[in-house]
Amino acid sequence: MNLLRNTIVYTAGPLEATKDNGGEWRDKLKEALEPIGVKVLDPTKPMFVGDSPETEERRQKCLEKRGEGDYEYVRSIFKPIIQKDLRLVDLASFFIVNFIDYKIPTWGTMHELVVANQQKKPIIVVGKGNPPLWMIGLLPAETFFQTLEAAISYIKK
Repeated sequence: MNLLRNTIVYTAGPLEATKDNGGEWRDKLKEALEPIGVKVLDPTKPMFVGDSPETEERRQKCLEKRGEGDYEYVRSIFKPIIQKDLRLVDLASFFIVNFIDYKIPTWGTMHELVVANQQKKPIIVVGKGNPPLWMIGLLPAETFFQTLEAAISYIKK
């Protein structure tokens, strides 16, 4: 019996500090989980009608505007992104966060993780290195995995 059929996983991870828009690991996860009936929510892709996801180009423009002190412009772009991403967290059955190193600020990912935790959703953390102490204290040790493959194996079991 497949207990995960028709469940939904939200894929969280840093975008502002990445070069590939955080997509490669999400694609691998989708390839592994969709055949067993798990819907993968990828915040880097359009998810709703009229959706404008966070892209490298839009992020660079926002970084430029932030540097100029044009917070209204940045807010006009990021408020809908934040609303959409948090709605996706609400819809998810469980949550996978690609590694957050304590040295790299990832405000959006941490916000999503805290919301998922408050909603009592199972949370899986993937990655090598040093997650923030707060994250380690927040989540069960057995839900931390060094590789995406190990996390996928855990999910499938």
